[in-house]
Amino acid sequence: MFSKLTKEVIVAAITHDGGVTGPERERMLMVLNGTFHEPPPPKLQLVTSREACEILGGISKVTLWNYAKLGRLHPIHRGLRNVRYDRAEVERLAYQGMRASDAEEGESG
Repeated sequence: MFSKLTKEVIVAAITHDGGVTGPERERMLMVLNGTFHEPPPPKLQLVTSREACEILGGISKVTLWNYAKLGRLHPIHRGLRNVRYDRAEVERLAYQGMRASDAEEGESG
């Protein structure tokens, strides 16, 4: 991946650069040696439509679908009739709240 000379130059630079922290230096050396691997993304905790409605204060499924239509939620389709939602996204929406006009907008569109 890198030539020997390139590696030596990079190692010298990061070793003598006072702005590079120890953990950054270690990561850079691992990248140079090909031993650094990004951690896997966190697994989503999925909830059903019913659970999402409950988290959002007991809204109807129609309102839930309108939120998805407006792009406020992103349904995860796991089959023709198997839809789930990311719990963190639903909770974030519940925490931030929705304007009443947003749901009505989806019903008319």
